Amino acid sequence: MLKKYSILVLFLVLILGMFNIGYANTPLYGDLNGDGVIDSSDITLMNRHIMELAILNDITTADLNGDGVVDSTDYTLLKRYLLEVIDRFPVEDAVTPVTPPPALGDGEINLSSNITYSGSGISVDGSTVTISSGGEYTVDGTLTDGMVHVDTSQEVTLSLSGANITNSNGPAIYIENAEKANIVLVDGTTNSLSDGNSSIYDTDNADVEGTISSNAALEINGDGTLNVRGNYDHGIISYSDLYIKSGNINVQAAVTDGIHAKDYIEITGGTVSIDADSDGIDSKGSVYIDGGIFEIAAGKHGITVNEDIRIDSGDFTIDAVRDGINADGNMRIDGGDINIESNEEGFDVSGNLIINDGVINIVCPEDGMDISGDIEINRGTINVRSIEEDAIDSNASIVINGGRFTLIAGKHGITADEDITVTDGDITITSQRDGFNTDRNMRIDGGVINIEAGEEGIDTSGDLRIDNGEITIECPEDGFDISGDIVINGGTFNIRSTEEDPIDSNGSITITGGTFILYAGKDGIKADYDITVEDGDFTIVADSDGFDADRNIYIKNGTFNITAEKDGITADDDIIIEDGIFNITAESDGLEADGYLEIYDGDFYISAYDEAIRAIMDIVIHDGTYDIPRSFEGIESDEGTVTIHDGDFTIVARDDGINGQIDVTINGGNFHITADGDGIDSNGTFHITGGYVYIDGGAFPEGSIDCDSNTFSVTGGTIIGMAANTSPITEEATTQPVLVLGGASAGSTVSIISNDGAELLDITMPRNHDTLLYTSPELRLNTTYTMYVNGNPERTFTTDSIVTVDGGTIFDPFGGGGFGGGWDFGGGDGDFGGGDWDFGGDDQWQGW
Repeated sequence: MLKKYSILVLFLVLILGMFNIGYANTPLYGDLNGDGVIDSSDITLMNRHIMELAILNDITTADLNGDGVVDSTDYTLLKRYLLEVIDRFPVEDAVTPVTPPPALGDGEINLSSNITYSGSGISVDGSTVTISSGGEYTVDGTLTDGMVHVDTSQEVTLSLSGANITNSNGPAIYIENAEKANIVLVDGTTNSLSDGNSSIYDTDNADVEGTISSNAALEINGDGTLNVRGNYDHGIISYSDLYIKSGNINVQAAVTDGIHAKDYIEITGGTVSIDADSDGIDSKGSVYIDGGIFEIAAGKHGITVNEDIRIDSGDFTIDAVRDGINADGNMRIDGGDINIESNEEGFDVSGNLIINDGVINIVCPEDGMDISGDIEINRGTINVRSIEEDAIDSNASIVINGGRFTLIAGKHGITADEDITVTDGDITITSQRDGFNTDRNMRIDGGVINIEAGEEGIDTSGDLRIDNGEITIECPEDGFDISGDIVINGGTFNIRSTEEDPIDSNGSITITGGTFILYAGKDGIKADYDITVEDGDFTIVADSDGFDADRNIYIKNGTFNITAEKDGITADDDIIIEDGIFNITAESDGLEADGYLEIYDGDFYISAYDEAIRAIMDIVIHDGTYDIPRSFEGIESDEGTVTIHDGDFTIVARDDGINGQIDVTINGGNFHITADGDGIDSNGTFHITGGYVYIDGGAFPEGSIDCDSNTFSVTGGTIIGMAANTSPITEEATTQPVLVLGGASAGSTVSIISNDGAELLDITMPRNHDTLLYTSPELRLNTTYTMYVNGNPERTFTTDSIVTVDGGTIFDPFGGGGFGGGWDFGGGDGDFGGGDWDFGGDDQWQGW
C-alpha cells in the first residue's frame, strides 16, 4: 500500500512540475520588478522609464499593448488594471480573442432651458444630461443650473462647441464612469463652465470636487477656448490620469487647485491660464510637460506633484504664494522657459533635480532651488534671486557641467551638504554670505566663475581641487576658505579679499599651475600645513604675508610678484626653493623660515625693510641670481649657518649684508655687498673656498668681514673688502695669501701691482674706508707689491707670510690678533680719549 502511495505522490509532483515549467515561461505582464505581484512599485518603475529617470533593460512585461514600446499608453493601462477597471492587458489578448464591445452611441446635445439632442446613448432628466454609451457627442448652448453627466463603461468624447454650463450644487461636467473621457474644444468656440459653492454629489461614498470632475482618465484637446470657474473646490480634476494636448484653457478661479489629478498628468500643448486659491496644477502622481504656455497664479504652489515631474518644453509664468514648483519625487528639465515669482521657494524637490536645457528665472525670499537630493545641471540659462536664503541648495551633491547662471542670494549662492563639482559653465554670483558653500568637497574642472560675496567666495568643509577655469572673487573674508586640502592644477584666479586671505586652507595647498592675481587684507595664500608650488604665475598684494604656511613651503618653479606689508614668503618650519622668478617687496622679511631655508636656483629681486632672506636655522644656497636693493640684513640665519655654493648676489643692507649665528661659508658665487654694518658677519666662524666677494662696508665698528675672534679661513676665492676694519684671519687655517691694507677716501682709484708689473686690483673707493681686505688666487707669497692711490704709490710690501698687514685695522675685541697699523680713536695712538680706558667688563663687548 505504501509503495502505491509513493508512486502516486511522485506522479503528482511530476505533473505539478510540468505545470510550473510551462507557467514560468509565460511573462506576468505588469510585473516590472519581477516580484510576482502587480502593485504601485511597478507603476513607479514604468513612470521612471517613461520619464527617462531609469531604464528598463527588458520591456517585455511593461509593453502592455504589444506595440514594441513603453509609453504613456502602457502607463494608463497599468493604472487602469490596478484600479480594477480592466482585468487583463491588450498584449494578452493578442492570442486570446476579445469579446466585441457593445455598440457606441453618438449625437448632438443642444443646451438651453429646453434641452434637445439627437443620436443614441443620451437621456435628459430636468437640467441634467446623461450619456450612458461610449461615442462622440457634440455639446453646445447654454445650461443654467445643470450638468452633463457621463456614466458608461466605454470611451466617451465630448466636443464642446460653444457650451456654457453652470451648476449651483455640483460639477458642470461629471464623468462618473467611462473607460476614458475626452474633451475636445472645437476650433473658434468659447466654452464656459462653472460650479456652485456646494455639491450634492461630493459625499462620503464618492469624491466629486471639481467643475470638471472625472473618475476616468481625462484628455483635453482641440483649438477652442475653455473657461472654468471652480467655486466649490478644484477647477478641473481627474481621479485618474489627465492629459492636455491643446486648447486655450482658462481656470479663471478655483477655491483650491486649478487643475488636479489623482494620478499622472501629461501636458503636451495648449495655453493654460490658472488663478487658484491653492495649487495651480496638482498631481498625486507624476507630471510630464512637453509644450504649452502656462500663466499660473496660485495661493499655494504653482505646480505640485507627489512623484516625479519632467519638463521638456513649455513657456511658464508662475506667481505663487508658496513654492513655484514642488515635487515629492524627482524633477527633470530638458527645455522650456520657466519664470517663477514665489513667496517661499522657486523649486522645492524632495528627490533629485536634473536640468539639461531651458531658461529658468526665479525670484523668491527663500531658496531659489531647494533640492533634497542631487542636482545635475548640464545646460541652460538660470537666473535666480533669493532675497533671504540660498539661490541653489542641495541636501546632497551638485554637479554643474554647463549653463549660464546669474544668482543673487540672501545667504549662499550655491550650497550643498555633499560634494560640488563644476566642469563648465558661466556662473555669476552675488551673495550676502558665501558664493559656494559645501559640507564636503568641491572640484572645478573649467568654466567662468564670478563671485561677489558678503562673506567668503568658496567655503568647503572638505577639500578643494581646481584643474581649470576662470575664477574672479571679491569678498571681505577668505576667497577660498577650505577646511581640507587645496589642489590647483591650472586656471586663472583674480581674487580680492578685503579683510582676510584670498586662498586659505586648514590643511595643505598644492599648486602645479595657474595664473593668480590676489589682493589680500591679510595673507595672500595661507595654509595650516604645507604649501607646495610646482609652477604658476603669482601677483600678490597683501596687507600681511604673501605666502604663509604653518609648516613647510616647497617651491619648484613659477613666477612670484609679491608686495607684502609683512613677509613675502614665510613658513613656521622649512622653505625649500628649487627654481623660479621672485619679485618681492616686503615691509618685513622677503623670505622667512622659522626652520631651515634652502635654495637651489632662481631669479630673486627682494626689497625688504627687514631681512631679505632669513631663517631661524641653517640657510643653504646652491645657485641663483639675487638682487637685494633694500634690506636691514640681506641674508641672515638667527641660530644656524649660512652656506653659499654659487650664485650672483647684489645686496644693499642698512646693517649686515650676510649674517650667520654659527658659521658663514662661501664656496662660490659673485657677491656685491653694500652694507652700513658688516659686509659679512658671523657670530661664529667664516670660511671662503671660492667665489668673488666685493664688500662696501660701514664705518667703525663695522668690518668688511666680522667673525669676532673665531676661525676666519681663506682657502680660495676673491675678497675685496672695504670697511673700517676686518676680523683677524686665522693663519693656520688659511692656504691663500691675504692682504690687510690701509684704505683711501671716497672716489679714489686704488690699484695693487706686483714688482713684475702684474696688476691684481683696480677699484674706485665707493666711500671713505680705513681698511682694505684683499685676497685672490692670483696673489702670491714672497712677492713684492705696491699699492697705488690715484696713481701714486701709497705703500710697498712683501707677502712673506700667509697674512700680510700694512695699515688698516684688524679688529679683535676678544683679545686675539691686534691692530695691524696706526689707529686713532680720538686721543692719539692707542688712546680712546686720553688715559686709561675701561669698557666696563668683557660683557660690554658682546654687542659688537
